[in-house]
Amino acid sequence: MSDAARLVTAEQLSTYPDRPHYELVRGVPRVSEPPGGVHGRLAARVVIRYPDRPPLALADLFSAG
Repeated sequence: MSDAARLVTAEQLSTYPDRPHYELVRGVPRVSEPPGGVHGRLAARVVIRYPDRPPLALADLFSAG
């Protein structure tokens, strides 16, 4: 099977039975596990530490490397 035969659209991905566990990367569905407990605890710490920042500003803290 060629790479082009495996490419799917977002609309096709939305019909997958367990859609929340997939992400679409350049037309290829990839298994994406939901974040675990450590991720949730760290996210909560960031939100508590910076309560007045809008969510996008919080994302900028981690992407401005």
